[in-house]
Amino acid sequence: MGSQPCAAVALFLLFVSQSLLVHSLWPAPSSYSSTHQLTLGISPTSFSISVSPSSWVWGKWAADLYAKQILFPFKEVAGSYSYSSTASPNEVEVDGFLKSLRINLTNTQLADLTPGAEAISMDTTSEEYKLVVSEKSTLECGHPIGCLRGLETFSQLILYMPESDLYVVGDTKATFEKACPITIEDRPQYAWRGVMLDTSAHFISPGKILDLIDGMMFNKLNVLHWRITGSESFPLQSESEPQLSQLGSWAPGYDFHIYIYNLFLYKYILYIYMYIFLSSFLLQGTVFSTLRSLCVEFGSVN
Repeated sequence: MGSQPCAAVALFLLFVSQSLLVHSLWPAPSSYSSTHQLTLGISPTSFSISVSPSSWVWGKWAADLYAKQILFPFKEVAGSYSYSSTASPNEVEVDGFLKSLRINLTNTQLADLTPGAEAISMDTTSEEYKLVVSEKSTLECGHPIGCLRGLETFSQLILYMPESDLYVVGDTKATFEKACPITIEDRPQYAWRGVMLDTSAHFISPGKILDLIDGMMFNKLNVLHWRITGSESFPLQSESEPQLSQLGSWAPGYDFHIYIYNLFLYKYILYIYMYIFLSSFLLQGTVFSTLRSLCVEFGSVN
């Protein structure tokens, strides 16, 4: 029962990120323009993403994530492209193919930056990027998080045509005929764009929380405000005081009702550059769990 609210929010974010694509990019970019000269197809087998500088490890990880898991959710099997003006109903007439995307990190000093190595600041972390979509596309950003935002926008421009089983480059109205070249310059209008999550009153499984984070990433949200403890429960594992979570979780004695910080919180959330606030380490919640631990230790009450 406790996982239903989180699942509903995650489902809503995923729905927004996918369904609104048929009408426009989401969120709407700051600047969008197209000269409407080319109809471009894109083949998963011949398309490639490269990064500059070549030593940029995080950029390679982000490029690999989108190329293998997000850009092409369906396999290209039966469809065919045509350069002819008399294309058959099962063919898509194109002027060319989008062959590559080059991601350029303009601030090369950040190329050695690894997720979690810096203190992320809303004042200094730039999410700005410039995306030019043509046969040889480019994405320019000054910070790794701008790369992630630009890749998400790029992914929303790739349309799947189920009737021909092919991918094409679309525009903000989900049409692909003469959609390119496209130039997008974008930056967030608000520095704080987030979701509030309360698991102190209702336990939500880590898997559902990761689904929520995925939905936030697809919608370019950058703050997860997590109220993880309270008077109702203390489900966060403590290495120095393990009994706090063992006796203070929703189901004492069951490890699956305890959040292990280093297991998924640090390694997953920081890897996509999301601000994370673990709030509400309330005195009442800590005292409640501590008293239960002391009671069990001295055998006074249960």
